[in-house]
Amino acid sequence: MDKLLITVMIGNNLVNVAASALGTIASLSLAQSLSLPDEYGILIATGVVTLILLIFGDITPKTIFARYSTPIALIVAPVYRILIPLFLPLSFFLNIFVKGVARLI
Repeated sequence: MDKLLITVMIGNNLVNVAASALGTIASLSLAQSLSLPDEYGILIATGVVTLILLIFGDITPKTIFARYSTPIALIVAPVYRILIPLFLPLSFFLNIFVKGVARLI
């Protein structure tokens, strides 16, 4: 699998997990301040974080990148030149795992 693709996927997952964790903490705090059960806080976090990630992490970026792919690629390329070597150890093992699974299929 391509190093760039693996790097993008690692970064995307890190951001999504962090957003979920922070959203859950904030929602639990909100539920407690409103004297609601913790389950409501988790429900609020799930709905709000899903909506935010869908709008700002999926639909909007893909729409913008489809229209302005070349200028955006030129802007983010230096960032990925740093991130690819940074995530290389994890990318290496993920690539081996993916290739192994692909052989089993």
